[in-house]
Amino acid sequence: MKLTETNYLALKSDYSTYLDIAKGIGNNFGGPSLYFHQRALDEIERSFLGKTHIEMIYATLASWGMHRMGDTKTKMVDFNKFENSILTHKNILSDLKTLKMEEVSNSNLPEVIEKLRSICFALKTSESNSRIVGNSKTLAHILPNIVPPIDRQYTIRFFSCEPTSFLNAKEGIKQPPGIKFSEEETCFTYILEKTHNFINHIKVEKQIGLSGTFNTSYPKIFDNLIMAYVRNIGQKKKT
Repeated sequence: MKLTETNYLALKSDYSTYLDIAKGIGNNFGGPSLYFHQRALDEIERSFLGKTHIEMIYATLASWGMHRMGDTKTKMVDFNKFENSILTHKNILSDLKTLKMEEVSNSNLPEVIEKLRSICFALKTSESNSRIVGNSKTLAHILPNIVPPIDRQYTIRFFSCEPTSFLNAKEGIKQPPGIKFSEEETCFTYILEKTHNFINHIKVEKQIGLSGTFNTSYPKIFDNLIMAYVRNIGQKKKT
């Protein structure tokens, strides 16, 4: 998979265009998707990596489409396996808890990303061999101030496709691009580097707010702006 800066540079230079869309992006999900997301984040301060915190993360991933019934690899592992996978890294996760992406210096960024990468790809959240989506979403509910959730529909598309290729001949959104297992760690590192760059060059807190919405941290704001960008490009091309 070839990574591209085209969409990133376009968003970075004109992010204000997408702020209004991003402010209400949570309205497109709502219900359990938003409820369990917020509950998982609330538990960070109440009982970091306690039973309830991990249960809320597990419920969030299921409500975000990570678990389907039937004979499919899109299925989460049993809860005990999920919990043990996380708790194996409890000490280092606790050390990273107070970090904020906007406060990480350029010189310290490689070390921070390497720690996150090693944890992310050691977690076991899904029966699938693919790890970047489920594991990044798990980390985003443990360390929301330094890890954004990554998915194929928006994040991977944003960083790997030219905007002209978002739609197919019938003007429908194409299936999200695939990513080889061997490329996932490189992709994760690249996305975190771009997240750090975006956050430290464009401060959006005053315009978008950090509480009471889906915009719950700087990495999540960046994720929401990516969703707003991809949706906006698709709408423009349809019209």
